[in-house]
Amino acid sequence: MVADMVKDARSDSINTYMKRWNISKDDLVKVDKLSKEYYNDNLDKISLSEIEYPFQIQYLMNKESLNSDEAYYLVDNWDSEAEWLDVMKIAEDLNVGIEDVEDDDVDNVMSAGEAKGEIESSLGKVFYWYSIALGTYLLTTVFDKGNPAQYPVSVSELEDIRSSESFGEYFNKNIRANSKYSDKEGSCGCIGDDPDKPKRLCNSLDFAQMPEEFKQYVTRYI
Repeated sequence: MVADMVKDARSDSINTYMKRWNISKDDLVKVDKLSKEYYNDNLDKISLSEIEYPFQIQYLMNKESLNSDEAYYLVDNWDSEAEWLDVMKIAEDLNVGIEDVEDDDVDNVMSAGEAKGEIESSLGKVFYWYSIALGTYLLTTVFDKGNPAQYPVSVSELEDIRSSESFGEYFNKNIRANSKYSDKEGSCGCIGDDPDKPKRLCNSLDFAQMPEEFKQYVTRYI
């Protein structure tokens, strides 16, 4: 398989991949096994670019301590090491599996600049975090008065919120008592036409995927 191909006309490519992905001769046995696992012994029928996959997979397994399925998922869906690192960071930040992160999630988080964060406000605690399940950001407010609330927001809305001079002013003008948020999946808490009568209070399921460092502020409410 791959180890045998070092001797044939493709040996230059094999050696190039070994250098590029820091694969030792001892690792070639593992690469060979990966190629058999993922290409069903049809390596001679695939392109040179595909031959590189097992080397990349082994590289990720060596460097990042990933299992073969996680490494293959990255290699199969993204082209560069920089993109692999982005996906791994998103998964780590959100405490989800690498294979839970999809291309749209990466685009959204990269557009926003980070998967999660906090906004300073005199009203209380305000967090934003990307929900893999919903494919959008959630703005979570834990004000000093009232119930915690959660609002799905787009990347552009999040940018407007973060760039506003005063979160309180932006919130009161654009979000508070705005019924459009009450009908969005993932919304809960102090939303709807009457802030004192929320359409649905938040429960533990609403915060199940929230980053752990934020959960401490909502556990007393649920």
